[in-house]
Amino acid sequence: MQKENLAKYIISTATKYLSAVEINNSRSNQNEFSEVSNIKQILGCEKLLNVPTQFLYLSDDESEELLDFGTISWYDASENNPFQSSEFRLYYSENMAMSEANEGDLLVIALRPDKSVMIIIAKSGSSSENQLLLLFGTAETTFIINTNLASKSVDFSIRFILRGLGVNA
Repeated sequence: MQKENLAKYIISTATKYLSAVEINNSRSNQNEFSEVSNIKQILGCEKLLNVPTQFLYLSDDESEELLDFGTISWYDASENNPFQSSEFRLYYSENMAMSEANEGDLLVIALRPDKSVMIIIAKSGSSSENQLLLLFGTAETTFIINTNLASKSVDFSIRFILRGLGVNA
């Protein structure tokens, strides 16, 4: 019997640690993720506006965990200027999960096989952060892209983590 692979549930991810400007309204009220140029590898170059998105905030304290729904928009801000190189932007709508996020928390943008998007934030230093890094690899201050999820078999521990994310595995 052939084992399932992770790509059956999530086909690609982008991971990074959040900066203050991405989540602190006193630093910026743009609701925008920075350092997004390599996200083209998973979202492509087509404009995506108001894409329904599941937002999930995870910590070791269940009372702090949040699930909310919102949207993201992905587009080239310089598309109308032929003399300027591409300048992609990734905006997110206000939601309860992002309002709990702090500088240094882990951010995972996950693209599902049906092209739906999940944005998962894990509190810095939490076991949730460690579990997400086990699933999706490393993170830095810029996005790290993982499109090789088909090589990761879904075993009991991965199935457990996916179920915790609300993915029916």
